[in-house]
Amino acid sequence: MKIGLLGVRAFSLAAVLAVAGGMLVAGSGQALAVTCPTVDSTTHKVTPPPAPGVDWSGCALSSANLNGANLSGAKLVNTNLSEGTLANANLTGANLSGANLADDVLAGAVVASTNLTGTILGGANLSGVSSGGVTGTPSSLPGNWLLLSGYLAGPHADLAGADLGGVDLGGADLSGVSSGGVTGTPAALPANWSLALGYLIGPGASLAGAKLSGADLTGADLTNATDLTITNLSDADLSAANLTNANLSTANLAGANLASANVTNTRLDGADLDGVSSGGITTTPAALPGTWILRRGYLIGPGANLTGANLAGIYLAGLQLGGLVLKDTNLANANLSNAVLSSTNFGGANLNGTNLGGANLNFVTSGGVTGTPAALPANFSLVGGYLIGPFDSLANANLNGADLAGLDLFSTDLSGAHLAAATLAGANMGRTTLSNAHLAGANLNGASLAFATMPSADLSNADLANADLDSASADHIIMTGAKLTSADLSSANLGSANLSDAVLSRTKFVNTALSFADLTGATITNVDFAGANLFDVTATGATWSDSICPDGSNSDKHVKGCLGPLDTTPPVVTVTGVANHHQYVLGAVPAAHCQTTDNSAVAVAATVSVTTTGAHGVGPFIATCAGAVDRAGNAQAAPVIVSYSVVFGFGGFVAPAPGSTLARSSHTIKAQFRLTNSAGKAIASTVASALAAAHDVRAMLAGPAINPVMVTCTWKATTKVFNCPIKIPARVRTGTSNRYTITAAENVGLGFVKVPAVGKGSNPETIHFR
Repeated sequence: MKIGLLGVRAFSLAAVLAVAGGMLVAGSGQALAVTCPTVDSTTHKVTPPPAPGVDWSGCALSSANLNGANLSGAKLVNTNLSEGTLANANLTGANLSGANLADDVLAGAVVASTNLTGTILGGANLSGVSSGGVTGTPSSLPGNWLLLSGYLAGPHADLAGADLGGVDLGGADLSGVSSGGVTGTPAALPANWSLALGYLIGPGASLAGAKLSGADLTGADLTNATDLTITNLSDADLSAANLTNANLSTANLAGANLASANVTNTRLDGADLDGVSSGGITTTPAALPGTWILRRGYLIGPGANLTGANLAGIYLAGLQLGGLVLKDTNLANANLSNAVLSSTNFGGANLNGTNLGGANLNFVTSGGVTGTPAALPANFSLVGGYLIGPFDSLANANLNGADLAGLDLFSTDLSGAHLAAATLAGANMGRTTLSNAHLAGANLNGASLAFATMPSADLSNADLANADLDSASADHIIMTGAKLTSADLSSANLGSANLSDAVLSRTKFVNTALSFADLTGATITNVDFAGANLFDVTATGATWSDSICPDGSNSDKHVKGCLGPLDTTPPVVTVTGVANHHQYVLGAVPAAHCQTTDNSAVAVAATVSVTTTGAHGVGPFIATCAGAVDRAGNAQAAPVIVSYSVVFGFGGFVAPAPGSTLARSSHTIKAQFRLTNSAGKAIASTVASALAAAHDVRAMLAGPAINPVMVTCTWKATTKVFNCPIKIPARVRTGTSNRYTITAAENVGLGFVKVPAVGKGSNPETIHFR
């Protein structure tokens, strides 16, 4: 046993106890109710073993091995535990008043609500001891240790979860202290120490595994903080912090700010520096992760945040720098040739004279880029402030009206991009993402969009002629009014697509999913729907022609295209212009026509033929409409016939004048009249003469008390009238109350009919006798 601090360690003679037979006895010989364990001289283990609440007061247990023992609530008053080990022991609520723990090992022990009145702790190892609620005043403590408000504070103390409100730690040695979950605000802290997010921060602090994400550690002194490994410092502000000799190996510094930090001999190897921002660093770290470098005061590596940095003319050729944030960064005349810059953000960067030849720009984002690069990788262009190329990220980019014709946009992310009226003719957009993109009025003629992902994209009125959309995923896509002539959409998913008023000519929809699509008003000509899913498609007002239906039939064989039943109804034909059994005057005969209608569509309209057995344009006529065929191949059931007649008109009586009163005694009425066309023009003399010679013109007298008198008229060439002498019957009555009529009749092959009056002429006319 080491003997020191004689005045502290020596037992008072009055308190000396003698151990006899394992029973602690008083000097007078009276036995006490305490049974002390024995300590094995070799293994130093105690028998019986320790247990919560044991009473070993006054026992001599020097060099005892009580590592990890649970002695909570134990009575260890005046017990000699010197030079033993209580590492990781639980001494919660134990009474150690007057106990001797000199040179004992208590590393990691729990000393909570423990009575340390007069306890000897000089030379003890208290590294990692956690405490709180300690009562009494120890007789001695190890160097640089203090008991403050119930907490043991010293080098490598464990103050995790401590309530330090109002505690004066100004004189405490907190080197190597571990913490976390600390509450309250200390009255004072040592120089260069601070409290952040429940952690004590200062030189040599033990912060392994600390959760300091987002902490404000501006100017913090972490000098010699050798255990910051696996510490979470993501998004923490470490600007101007002193990290000299600190060990941040494997720490999480993602998104942290290290601007102007002192990194002298700092270990950063294995640290997560993704998104770290820096600048103004003038010192040199001991180690950096992988491909990271310190250049011009900036930590540069994959994922570094270099927003606003001035890197004009910097040489970074060939480096692995994917995921950089170069927003508003000045890279004028910089050399990044052959560098890996995948997923880098170039938004607002100055690329004037920048060499990006051979660089990997997969998945980069941009916009607002200024200047003209000295070189770009193959298949990349700078258009409208955007770096355009394969595997690019152009989500929500504003490229309205941009000329991107023929560019390589393979597998580029254009989700939400604004490309209205843009020119993308011939562009390679295979496997491109166009979800919710705006392409209204865009020119995509001949563009390749095979396997593109474009749900809910707006391509209204876009030109997609000759475009390849094979296997595209485009549910709810808007193609209202789009031109899809010769486009290939085979095996694409167009569920619920809006194709209203679209022009579909020679378009391929082979095995395409079009369920619930809207084809209202679309023009569908020579389209191939073989194997397509047209479930619940709407096609009101759509025009179908010669297209292949999903079952292989032709749309022309169906009523209203592929969505209707097979058409077995022949076309309906009607003769128009002339009416059946109607009589017309020469010169006023309407032209005969055919009207052909069908429940689907007419392929061949009926044609009209007009025949007659008459002459001189008059006589019986037959108009026939025949030959109609619909697109389904259904022929007109039978010819449709309309019979009508054409006659000469009556130009009026020359004699006697209408209303005349004739002398009964004259014996003969010399009736004279002319036949005309509908315009009142007299028929030709040759025709009139032929009619008279055939006895096809007559006049008839009729009236009261007589039988009708019918006479055949002759043609009088000199006066160009028909002359009809009618003998007056003896029984005619005189007076104006007895009205007689003279009627002109003609026979043009239909039997004698009254000649219809033309103009002011009247037939019959009325006369009287006197």
